[in-house]
Order: sequence, then structure tokens, then C-alpha cells
Amino acid sequence: MADDCTYDIYFYKFRGRAEPIRLLLEYVGAKYRNLHPIDWPSDFKSRIPFGSLPVIVEKDKKGNEFRLVNPQSIIRYIANKYNLAGSNLHETALMDTVSYSYIEAYEQFVKAWSQPNPMKKELLEKYYTNELAQFVQYHEGFLRDNKCKNFYFGDKMSYVDILCFHFMDRLLEVRRDVFVPAKCPHLWNIYENVRKNPKIQDYLLSPRRLPLSLNDRQTGRTC
Repeated sequence: MADDCTYDIYFYKFRGRAEPIRLLLEYVGAKYRNLHPIDWPSDFKSRIPFGSLPVIVEKDKKGNEFRLVNPQSIIRYIANKYNLAGSNLHETALMDTVSYSYIEAYEQFVKAWSQPNPMKKELLEKYYTNELAQFVQYHEGFLRDNKCKNFYFGDKMSYVDILCFHFMDRLLEVRRDVFVPAKCPHLWNIYENVRKNPKIQDYLLSPRRLPLSLNDRQTGRTC
């Protein structure tokens, strides 16, 4: 599935917002490196597009480079390039809607998770009870109404399924009861289908996978 291009992913030394990008590249079999800014933000921030991470640099066999910033833009670019996006205009629009829902839900989680205790505990509980409960209800209804079985759109894995796995996997690292098969059978089925994919499974068990989170002294970012 992959071509001759290689990729450099610039992000901090943990999974965070760059993890869906890594999962996609692993799934398509693309070669990539994780690179981390040494002097952030005083030096590196001024030299990247729009001054934010993650940044991905695509290099072809002729040495040409293409730089892209913003997780959602990077994810959609990889999805379009490697045929993991919609097959028609309507499907593409629906995928955009579902993917934005995941990115928004993840950002809400990060906002709560990044707060100091005891506020963090209170905000996480509120998030699980309100935002996450509504999120699960919506997605279970979408998957049920559209008769989705193995994945969100047909029998082929798309970038949306990768986002689903990343989101669920991240929250399950924090609390194992936030997703249970009995309460979200459709979501759980997609999570398991992505997790059991041979390429994804190899990555999850490999040293290539970065730590879940690290306290960065310069940024304070942990998600």
C-alpha cells in the first residue's frame, strides 16, 4: 500500500495528538521517523508552519519535501493518499463529520486531563458522565442505523476507524470501564477489529510505540 515516500513526524516524546498519524502510517506500511524539537518554543517554533505541532515532512525519492501541520489536515492527507478516505462525495462528507466528532471529543478529554488535581478528577468525571455518554450514544446510533458491522464504512478499514481506535485506547488507559462491550457493542467491535489487525498489533507490541505521556518541562503537555 505504501509508496517510496518517507515521513518525519515532529512532536514531543510521547503519543499525544501525533499518535493517529503514526497508526495510519503503520497501517499503510510507510516508513517514518519520530523527531522531537530540542529547543521549543524559542527556536523550533519559529521555523515550522503556523508554529504548532505535530508537523509532518514527506520526502519523495527525488528529495522533494512537502510539509503539513495540524493533526486533522495530516490525517486526511494520508487517508486520501493511501485510499483510506471516502469513495464518493457523500461518504467523504460523512467521514469528515465522524472524524471531527472524534477529534473534538479527544480535545475535550485533553482539556480535562491537563488540569491539576483535584480539579482534574472532577472534570474527568463530568466528561465521562456528560460529553462521553452523549458521544457514545450518537456513535452507537450512527453505526446501528447504517448497519455498520466491522468498520464505520463497509468492510474496509478507513481513517475514521483508526481515529476510533486511538480515542478508545487512550481513554481505556485511564479507566477500563469507560467503554464496555455491553454498552457500546458497535464501537467495541470496531476497536477490536483495528486492534487485531496484524500491522497495528505489531506496532502496539513494538518498541516503536512511544510512551503514553511524559511531563514536558517546557510545555507542561501530557496528552
